[in-house]
Amino acid sequence: MAIVVEEQNNRGGVFTVVVWAIIIIVLGIGTYYVFFKTPPTTAVAPPAGFEGIQQISTISLKPDEILRSAEFLALRVYVTPTTPSSSGRPNPFLGF
Repeated sequence: MAIVVEEQNNRGGVFTVVVWAIIIIVLGIGTYYVFFKTPPTTAVAPPAGFEGIQQISTISLKPDEILRSAEFLALRVYVTPTTPSSSGRPNPFLGF
């Protein structure tokens, strides 16, 4: 009984290289446009109700002045906080 050993036929040598080169080039271009290219920016005009936005954006807040102001000190707490144990069931995962 004879054992026949054949070599595999290497089909499409140049064609395979060209296809792989095209795939690599397309992936490279796609990667560039997705991750590295910055999109062009457009100037967006604010709506008509935002004319005073420049004045508001220049306000500087100083927390220590706000906390010491008479208006802030005049504020009163009208709601008493509840403790977590007084509301709801002790274990909400138990059955009824």
